[in-house]
Amino acid sequence: GGAWERFTLGDAGSTRVSAVAWDGRQFAAVGEDRGRITDGKQLATAKARAAVWTSPDGRTWARVPHTAALDVGGFIDTMEDPATGGMRDVMGGSYGLVAVGSVCSNKPVGCKPAAWTSADGTTWERVAGITQGPAIAQKRKDFRAILSPLTMDHEETSTEVKDALKKMT
Repeated sequence: GGAWERFTLGDAGSTRVSAVAWDGRQFAAVGEDRGRITDGKQLATAKARAAVWTSPDGRTWARVPHTAALDVGGFIDTMEDPATGGMRDVMGGSYGLVAVGSVCSNKPVGCKPAAWTSADGTTWERVAGITQGPAIAQKRKDFRAILSPLTMDHEETSTEVKDALKKMT
């Protein structure tokens, strides 16, 4: 309810916000930072990053500094808007935050599922062991399981996500 205000997070030409979550202490917005691609020649060497912003109140936002854990690979030339990895969704709770998305490569061309965890919204770690194929379905199961307070005991939660959540507690 009430009146809504629009806030700009980053440069509209290079950043995209995909999701926002509350973890009980702060909001976290996640997405991608595509950098400034001015022509198709840059696609072969340009790198993209997952992007995260935090806010205690939803009005003031701070960009989380880039670290290697936020690297999401190269761009894929689609002949229109280049595809790239990034964080696509995020969930928060007493354990911190878990984000899901993808990491892409232009050689060989393709994207792989990825997940990240953060206890404080500022320091992010990529979950190891998420691979192509069945992991896409597993990623969806993991994300649904995170909604449950019994995530650690949830039978569909992958070992990799359970291990990452254990580190956070």
